[in-house]
Amino acid sequence: MDKPILVIKNLSVGYDNPLIKNINTQLKSSDFTVLLGSNGAGKSTLIKTITNKIPHLSGSILVENNLIKNYSNIQLSKKIAIVSTHNQFDLNLTVY
Repeated sequence: MDKPILVIKNLSVGYDNPLIKNINTQLKSSDFTVLLGSNGAGKSTLIKTITNKIPHLSGSILVENNLIKNYSNIQLSKKIAIVSTHNQFDLNLTVY
């Protein structure tokens, strides 16, 4: 049985005020997860929080049983992958 790679406990996300409160979930490496919601519901804010781009307001995020704040950006990028529909980088790369 797969162990959870991501555990979220009582997480509240937002900026000054919470957009989403008391999120509790766990994801295993074998899971395929989709995040759906209406505009302004907090989807992007949740993703930014899970990837440690913005701080969470309360609760905890654990990746492989370690608090997310204990990971550098490089270490975290080796554990979590996000597929976005927006082009976030202007890298000007050519692929052969």
